[in-house]
Order: sequence, then C-alpha cells, then structure tokens
Amino acid sequence: MKTIPIFILIFFLTFISNAQEKKTLTRTTRSGDLEGKVFNKLTGEVITNMQLMELLKEKPGLKMELFFDRYGELEKSIYDPSNPFKHYNRDPEKQPKRSETFPEFSFNSVDGDEFVSEELIGKWVLIQFNPFPDFMDKNQWTNLVSDLRKSRKEYEIECIGVFSYDDDLGALVEEFQPDIKLVNNGNGFFSRYHIIQIPTTVLIDPSGVLVTYFYGNDPIDFLPFLK
Repeated sequence: MKTIPIFILIFFLTFISNAQEKKTLTRTTRSGDLEGKVFNKLTGEVITNMQLMELLKEKPGLKMELFFDRYGELEKSIYDPSNPFKHYNRDPEKQPKRSETFPEFSFNSVDGDEFVSEELIGKWVLIQFNPFPDFMDKNQWTNLVSDLRKSRKEYEIECIGVFSYDDDLGALVEEFQPDIKLVNNGNGFFSRYHIIQIPTTVLIDPSGVLVTYFYGNDPIDFLPFLK
C-alpha cells in the first residue's frame, strides 16, 4: 500500500486552522502515513489511503473532523459522507474545564526535554499556547519570567510555551530560556484543546487540575493562585 503523498497530508493538517487563525496556523508539514487513521462516520469502516485519494478526486475540498493525541499527532480523521463539506471549527465549549483534570499531554521541548502530564503531578504547570513568536508579547514574557523566579523560591513550577512554528525557536525567544521551556510544531495541541484565543495560557495545579485561563496579552497573574 502506498503511503499518502505529503501534499495530501498538508491538505489535512490545514483544516486545523480555525477561521480566526488562518493566517497563522498553516505551517505544519509533517510527513507520515494515514493508513488506518481515516474512518467513515456512517459505517465506522476504515478508509484506506487509496480510497481516500479517490475521494479527494471525486470531492475536491472535502472536510474531515480531526482528532489529535497526547503528543499533538493526528490520531484519527472522521469522514461524513452525508455532509462531506462541513466545516469543523474549534469549539470553545470543548476546551478543558476549570476545576477538572487537564487532559494528558506529552511535550518535547526544543532542548530535547520531555514533559509528561503524569510526571508533572506534584508541580504547578503553566502552559501558553501561541502560534508564532511574532505574536508573543515580550513584555508579558519578561514579567512572567520575573514571577516564575519569585515563585520558584517556594514552589515547584514548570512553564511551557507551545508554538505552531516549525523552525528554530531558540534564536527568537532564547532570552526566556531556561525559565520557559519551548515546544514547536505544536499545531495538533491547538486543536486537541480547542484553543481559539491567541495566546491562551492555562494554570494547572499540582494535582493536575486546571485552575484558570489567562487570555491574550494581559498579565499572567498566577502568583495569587499558588497561595
């Protein structure tokens, strides 16, 4: 069985862009085989790569509902023959809820470190989802680093910046390392957690529960929550 061509994979991954973020979330170009990951919604049957290619020829521009795993990788795609051109936008109602356990994750930083949700139990965790370094507020991050250093005198806390950016992040935001760990190529996480507002920052307590959100470039005033 042939693997699906890279241009078709890109075609799939561009669907993760929310209508409000089309100009920012279109750079992921991971290669891979979709065999066994595409399903017919009505029958539950797997759609093979060859069948998928035929579908794309018959229905150019068809849409699928995408699901991503804890690694930010495409887990499965659902094709609905009864509504092949339906748009699947992110839904704020499906974002992780405050006072509930934050869904599992495994982040790989640009430094080669792995951050696994289960292994972070016992620590506070801050995660900011931000498309590109161009959109980050460096004043916000400067203040965040200052607060992180203060808090670490008393608390264990990890801070992770997740970007949907494929290229080297180090040269662009290296001034904030190692206080903030950097993760690139993170498009799948934006869809997994239905991130719409940019940036979105979450605070997770030592038991793994989502405490609160911080949106946009407002101050990330997390210190009061630690007490």
